[in-house]
Amino acid sequence: MDKLGFKTQASFAAALGIKSGTMSDILRGKPGVGVSSKIKRVLENTYNVSMDFLEDNIGDVFKTEEPSPSLHKIDTESSKDKIIQLLERTISDKDTIIREKQKIIELLQQQINMLTNSRDKSVG
Repeated sequence: MDKLGFKTQASFAAALGIKSGTMSDILRGKPGVGVSSKIKRVLENTYNVSMDFLEDNIGDVFKTEEPSPSLHKIDTESSKDKIIQLLERTISDKDTIIREKQKIIELLQQQINMLTNSRDKSVG
């Protein structure tokens, strides 16, 4: 957290789009609370944190060398924008999945209606 230029857990949590309490739980190593793969990708892509370090605590914290001073002073608005974009893509993906499932439901309803009509004709 300090190496990334964040002075408080709250500012670090805000930059990652999580609650301060969740950040506290993660930093304390609370059982059952971990860092999601999305947060790991943000840390890797935005802050140059090594995925080997994040997942297995292997090697250096940073992928190559420590980030340049400009990365130490990451603009919180910039981080929020990136998180918002990620969330918008996630919502868009979920909307697409919902539309696809609705189409499947409609097709299944049509098949049920066809089978019901076919059965009614053969009985009647």
